[in-house]
Amino acid sequence: MYADDTVIFFSAKDISEVKLNLESDLDSVKKWLFDNHLTLNVKKTKVMFLASHQKLTRLTEPNITVGDEMLENVSYHKHLGVTLDKSLTWDKHVDNLCNKAKQKLGCIRRIMPFIDRATIITLYKSLVLPHLEYCNLVWMSCSKYNRIRIEAIQNRCIRLIFNINRYDQVSITEYREKLEWKTLEERRNDFMLTVISKCLKGNAPDYLSANFNFISSRYNTRAESAKKLLVPYRKTSNGQKSFSFIAPKAWNERIV
Repeated sequence: MYADDTVIFFSAKDISEVKLNLESDLDSVKKWLFDNHLTLNVKKTKVMFLASHQKLTRLTEPNITVGDEMLENVSYHKHLGVTLDKSLTWDKHVDNLCNKAKQKLGCIRRIMPFIDRATIITLYKSLVLPHLEYCNLVWMSCSKYNRIRIEAIQNRCIRLIFNINRYDQVSITEYREKLEWKTLEERRNDFMLTVISKCLKGNAPDYLSANFNFISSRYNTRAESAKKLLVPYRKTSNGQKSFSFIAPKAWNERIV
């Protein structure tokens, strides 16, 4: 019996407190597994400390042990198809999804002489686009450079569809509009607004819905009548990249 993709996490300002709590939880898990005739695969169990780049440079990462065995400390880890890195830059995840998408596009390119335009579009939407949009609400706060890299994959497909040479100076926007496609960033924003709408209607899990509250006031303010959402205060740049900050801000920008 296996219980893959199980994650234990703890947050604190003191790294020694993190070590103490993680090791205590791991010992409890190991005991529960033993009592139920199961085993913990220590070799496959990894540890990763997450913090801002500045904090990581000053941090001396402690060794986390289970019994007498020390766990491997990693710089990134793939969890449910999303690659997490220590500072949540999403660089490694974008590397992976771009490589997968390019491989699929390469396959489509090789069979282009035997298929028509409609089939190319179908193959892109079924084989490539899912890689570019999987869990996009998680990593949509990645850097502008990474967003451009992802958008370039769709632009490359548009060139394939219209048989445009990579060195031809043309407006990809014009050809994208012919297909009636949106940019991937527009699609991510639309999906985010859809998720917010579901949260506000009570059709989403509580852990998501708890992020959204309408601005309340004893006065009949314009913001209240327009149903704007409360944007939480986030001091750090990392905090301002979080879903709980980005989502209500994007919602309010759509409110007229």
